[in-house]
Parts: sequence; structure tokens; C-alpha cells
Amino acid sequence: MRRLALFALSALTVAAACDASSDGATASDGGADARPDAPLAPFDAGADTGSAEAGALSIGVTDESVYAGQAAKLAATLIGADASSAAFAWSLVSAPSGSALTAASITAANTASPSVVPDLVGDYVLKVTVTSAGSITTSVTATVHALAAPVFYARAIFDPSGGQVGLHAIGHDKSDAHAVACAINVQPSEFSAYRLLTLSAAASTMDAWEAPAGQASRFVFSGTASRTAVDDAGDYATFLIAGTTRSSCLVAPTTLRSINARAGALGQPRFSPDGTRVAFIDPAGASFGVATVGFDGSGYRAIAPVYASPPSGGDESTNIRPEWQDATHVAWPRPLGNGSWQVVVASDGANATPTTYFTCTGATTPHHIALLADGSVVASYSPIANAPADLFVLKPDASKVCQVVHRLTSLAGTASRAHDFAVSPDEKTVAYLHYDATKYDGGAAPANEGELYSVPVDGSRAASAIGAARVGRIGPRWIGGGSRLAWTRVGQATDGGDPIYADDVSVVLADGGGAIDLANGDGLNVIVGAVGPGGSCATSAASRARPSSGAAALAWGALVVAMTRRKRRGA
Repeated sequence: MRRLALFALSALTVAAACDASSDGATASDGGADARPDAPLAPFDAGADTGSAEAGALSIGVTDESVYAGQAAKLAATLIGADASSAAFAWSLVSAPSGSALTAASITAANTASPSVVPDLVGDYVLKVTVTSAGSITTSVTATVHALAAPVFYARAIFDPSGGQVGLHAIGHDKSDAHAVACAINVQPSEFSAYRLLTLSAAASTMDAWEAPAGQASRFVFSGTASRTAVDDAGDYATFLIAGTTRSSCLVAPTTLRSINARAGALGQPRFSPDGTRVAFIDPAGASFGVATVGFDGSGYRAIAPVYASPPSGGDESTNIRPEWQDATHVAWPRPLGNGSWQVVVASDGANATPTTYFTCTGATTPHHIALLADGSVVASYSPIANAPADLFVLKPDASKVCQVVHRLTSLAGTASRAHDFAVSPDEKTVAYLHYDATKYDGGAAPANEGELYSVPVDGSRAASAIGAARVGRIGPRWIGGGSRLAWTRVGQATDGGDPIYADDVSVVLADGGGAIDLANGDGLNVIVGAVGPGGSCATSAASRARPSSGAAALAWGALVVAMTRRKRRGA
């Protein structure tokens, strides 16, 4: 093995696991994101006075930046004796070429606070005309900058002489594609392993935080690196590394934590709601535990063990993803055995004492949960033995026993699964992968497959496919402020390619329209995987032995995305 100072993305073996069961300032932050220079198509909106003041009436408006597809809320502020009785009229002056927006697209156009949803990336100029009670008329314009939402994904490229892997970012409209963690070469003998690891790293051991439009979004991933010439000697370091959409091959990601990996690898990272801290699973100490650290690498805190006491077998710690209850509390599902599990909550402080949020019965323990603002929890699990894994909304009763508020799915067939889910930013919708085993003679999904579905959190309608039937491999993430979903869908294998690894990074509007592939894999020479919501194989009931020694670092796999000083090609 090469003796390089390299970072390696940790990766759970998704296919094997499923088959077995069921802005802080950093060195990588640059200046403001460039706004798109899409051509403007003029509308007949009438003449603009070009003045923000006429007589006693003055209007103040500000430009807004949003992601395309996200509502832009404008506001006109009036100063003047007649302001209280003024009349407003908003119109659309210009929009990017190809936009379908018209003046009728402006909601509440006769008020001081209208909104508009830009359909394309580019600038939209709106004009507000205000007429006071004294018939003084003034007009000013405001610009809505509609930006492309970023999508992070892993990519591997292979050819007869070798291959490369790396982490990339791209806009939802295929703009600004670039590497954010640069690649190095791998040997042909490693191709088979890296095809799987590229996908599984994206599915399970990376996270992303979407910043407000115009700011740098963030990513974090866990990894391992060999410290010796022979990897099997077990001398590994394990890392947690982070960067932003402004990271590049010229600036290395920030190392948030680095320890010896003999006990296991760092993994399952999750950003806090404001993106300033990361919760993750840490193997340091007597057992795997939940820890947190600042995005700039400061403020490391070992919170508490995943388990109250380590189990003698079937340790699921490395598959548990911690979630943030709020900016100062972390929660995670804790397997109890004997057909039950808990959600526990701890403050974001060193050596915190977890408290029981609720206890549930269930044949499987969810590895990924979502905590909502009203105190309810979304989880996917099998409530009884030999039952499918369904989506539930749960709440604790007065005795801290979980109660089913809504059963969001009701699948049939033991191998059926509603999994890899993500809750929309407004907490109204759950998007997920829906695998109905009854369509496949009752068989389990060979590699985490499922159709892209959604269901309201309140259970007001049945789950349904998002647009045309699309089968995915890694579940969706909400992007663009909740206007779109990014995911890894099943693609087309080239001759000689493995269909399991022939996947495409795709984006679709929340209503199923506007589907576009951002990156394509062929199952042979190119492998791609979008960063998922975490929790792939989240309802796995398979026992997983706790890794030890050198094998521990490799048990999570190793997708290399190193920064080295040698010349390399971009992957």
C-alpha cells in the first residue's frame, strides 16, 4: 500500500448491509458567490420613474437572493404623510430568458409585501408603483437573484491504467461543477471495491448543510488513513473533515477531529440546524459514543455512549446517526434489545447525561430519525417481527412511552421498506424510497432500491410517487430551501457494467417536474452517488459485530479523496 498522507471517506457497505437484513469563516471560504448572468427578457411593464421619492412619499425596497424554486418575499417600506392609505401595484419588468413567469405570477401584487417564485436561475426585476391618497405616484424596482442550489456527490472514474475518486459539488442546473475534495489515483485491482464504496460513502457517512442563497453551503465526511506501509498492520488514523462549496483543489478541507482508528472509525456526521456544529459517532473511549465539534474544528465534546452499556453482540453503534433536536441538544435512537428501543436526548456538553425521550416496542431499531418542532419524531422501523419497515410519526405520552400519531405507510410483505427518508424544511412532507416487495415476488431489494415517494407528515393523504416512476439507490435530500429533491437514481449500465453501480445523480422538483440528471454513472467506468439523508439500511435487523484493530478502520470502507502534493487529474 502507498505511504501517502491521505484522507479517506468512510463508507458502510450498503449493498451487503441491506442484503443481510432487510458559515463560519474558514480557509476555504471565499468571497460572495457570483450571481448568474442569464439574459433578461423585457416585459411591457410601463415606464419606471427611476426615483425612490416623489413629493412627501418615499419608498424603500431591498433586493433578495433565493434558490430558484424558492419563494422570494419582498417588502416596500413607506415614509410619508399619506403612506398609511397608499395603493400598491407590483409588476414584472424582466426575467431570465425562458422563464414562464408573468405579472400574474406575483402573489399579493397589490400589497406592500408580495412574493414570487422564480422558476429559473437568474435575475428577476420587479417594479412597485405606489400611489398615495394625495395621488402622488412613485415607482422603484427590486431584483430577485435566483441561484442554483448546490448538490454534493461522490464520483469515481476508472480506465485501464487506473482510476480516481473525489467529492464534487454542482448546481441543480448543472452549473459550477467542481471538485471540493480532490482525487488521487487508485490501482486497477481496487476498482471492484471502490465501485461499491463510492455509493456507500455517499449514502451513509457524509452530510451537507445548505446555506441561505448566496452563502457557502457545507459538507462533512468521515475517513481513515494508513500510517504505515502495510495497511493490515492496523495503524490507522480516522478523520472528520469538512469544507464548503468554495473549497477546491487549492485549499484542503478542515480537519475537525483525528484519532487512532484501532477501536473504530469516526462516522455518521450530522450538521446542527445552523451549520456551526457537527454531531457524529466517535469510537474513542470504552464504547462508541456521540460527540460534537465545531465546523471550524474547535469545541470538541464527547457527549455520551450510544448504548447505556455496550451489548455483548449485535452492536449497532456504527449505524446510528445522531440528530439535532435543536441548536443545543442531540438525540439518537438507542437499541435496547428484547423488542424495544429508545430515543434519548442529551445537551451538547461534555459528559452529558442522556435522558429518555420515549421508549418504543419494535422488531427493529431505526438508525435514522427526524425530530420535528412540535415534539414528534419520524422514524422507519418494523413494529413487529416479519413485518415491513414502515414510516411512523411518534410522540411520547406522559409516561414517556411512544405513541403512534400517524402511520404514514402501510406496506405489505416482510421485505418491503419505506426507508432513506428526509423531512422537508417546512416539516410538512416526508420524501423517501418506497420498496414494495410484492412487486418482486416478495424478494428483498438487492441494493437499497426504492421508488421516489412522498407523504404528508400529517397523514392527510396516502403516500404516492413523486412524478413519473423513478427507482432510486440512495434516498433524497431536500435542496433549494425545500423546492427540490436531490437523490441517486438507478441508471443504465454500459456494456460490461454492473447495473447495481449504474446510478445517476438526479434532481427533481418537489412536485415531480423538472427532472434533470447532474452526473451519470455507467456501472463500469464512472460511478456516482449523491450525498443522501443518512440512514441507508436504517431498519436493518442484522447483527453487526463491533470491529476491532486494523479491521475497524476498514470495516467502514475507504473512499479516497485525499489532498496530496503530487500532480493529479481531476476526477
